[in-house]
Amino acid sequence: MGDSQASYAKLINNFKQECERWQSSHADMEFIFNEQLNSDVKNISDIKYLVVADNPGEKEKEKKCYLFEDVTSKNRAGYIAHEMLRRLDIEEKSVLFLNKTPIYTKESENLKKFKDQLILNETMEYMAQLTFNINKLKTDAQVIIFGLGGCFDSDNEDFCETELFSSYYKKIRELYLHDKTISFPIIVKHFSHYSFLQDFVLDKYGKTVEVSTNKLRFNDLNDEAIAKNFLVALKSLPYSSWLKEWK
Repeated sequence: MGDSQASYAKLINNFKQECERWQSSHADMEFIFNEQLNSDVKNISDIKYLVVADNPGEKEKEKKCYLFEDVTSKNRAGYIAHEMLRRLDIEEKSVLFLNKTPIYTKESENLKKFKDQLILNETMEYMAQLTFNINKLKTDAQVIIFGLGGCFDSDNEDFCETELFSSYYKKIRELYLHDKTISFPIIVKHFSHYSFLQDFVLDKYGKTVEVSTNKLRFNDLNDEAIAKNFLVALKSLPYSSWLKEWK
């Protein structure tokens, strides 16, 4: 096992132990470790993308993985995430799925009942650090975070420090602003109900993807040229820049 793979295995083993520790001290909550992160499943040298969603739901709890692909729920984040990868011709072995917290709830909104508990912020800061540490092992991998909650309030067009995932975004900002050796994460609207498409539109020739307030259809990503330009256009989204400027 190479040095990077050994370091990756240590990070993931530590994460698993943390989930066990959290579970032992919080019997009223459930902490889900993503077994697909294990070093016998993933090789750090293959990784090109770190995809971050919110938290484990029902299927993730059952299958012990993040963003589980449930083909019976085509508006859910897990199905859309995997289908998006296929349409963008991205191999699953090149992607790590992470969450902003390993705390299970049926819906992400249900995390609000833990909002005043220190454990929620502790797990979010831990997951931000884990994302960063893995990224440091594979510096050419791109982190893509889905979901603006806690990062940007689209209603008020401002950042929202008191929102659910603000601790995660604060830690991400702190870590990445102080390290110039890796790219700042791309921040995108949520997977669920295809919300992430709302910022994109095809140009008049139907081939170039640009940032816009109009929707790009999911089926458009079946076109190889559109899929390729979509990946480029992701970097044009403003949310990462706005997070950097967050005072």
